[in-house]
Amino acid sequence: ITVTVVASKASIDAKDSTLPAGPNTKWSAKDNFTSATDQDGNPVDFKNVQVEGQVDTTKAGQYPVTYKYTDASGNPVSKIITVTVTPANNQPVITTGDNITVQAGNTFDPNTGMSATDKEDGNLTNKVQTTITDKTGQVVTAEEAAKTPGSYTVTYSVTDKDGLTTTASKSIIVEEAAKPVTPANNQPVITTGDNITVQAGNTFDPNTGMSATDKGALNASKNKILLPKTNVNQKNQDNTPLLSVLAILSGIIGFDFFKNKKNNK
Repeated sequence: ITVTVVASKASIDAKDSTLPAGPNTKWSAKDNFTSATDQDGNPVDFKNVQVEGQVDTTKAGQYPVTYKYTDASGNPVSKIITVTVTPANNQPVITTGDNITVQAGNTFDPNTGMSATDKEDGNLTNKVQTTITDKTGQVVTAEEAAKTPGSYTVTYSVTDKDGLTTTASKSIIVEEAAKPVTPANNQPVITTGDNITVQAGNTFDPNTGMSATDKGALNASKNKILLPKTNVNQKNQDNTPLLSVLAILSGIIGFDFFKNKKNNK
């Protein structure tokens, strides 16, 4: 008889890969497995493949992983691949700047004071997406917000080249437009002048020495001022002081006349 020995068609194949380090990074041996065949060249299921090696996705480094398969005739095949875990990617950082306060009717830039940076990508400020919402959550433009007093929220969002996204927000307060201030009205000021003394029978001006001014108007002295009428000739005027003076003068004159007459004797 003739015995013919043929080469086994058993084979196995796998691939290298690179992963970013991080608590959310996942890896399984099946991720790098490509294919395997038995001695006759038929496909082999992954569950029949032996894997040696582990990958710690939280630590940067290179991890060798070996895939092995042995066919029915005892022929082993294997493939060694390398899983490279790179240092963790850093989240972008957004600096929002101070809250914005503006009076209604004035324009404003919602990006005032805002900047974005990434440790790997550098300055990302020009890649930030800016969204303004009112208190109901409706998206509005800066021009629309500036017209209506109220409270608004501006939200910033940026994504780095590795797909990590950061968001941050701050407030926009649109105040009522300032109303014109009306100066307070000041009380008029009257200067009376000195008290008036006049002899009975003589006329006088009751407004002598008097003036009136007002801070918000012209000289108020021109206004009509009503004062109680003064009439020194009124019939019911009390003339007692005047009569007393006349009586004293008459007594003095009479005494001098009597004295001079006696001396002439």
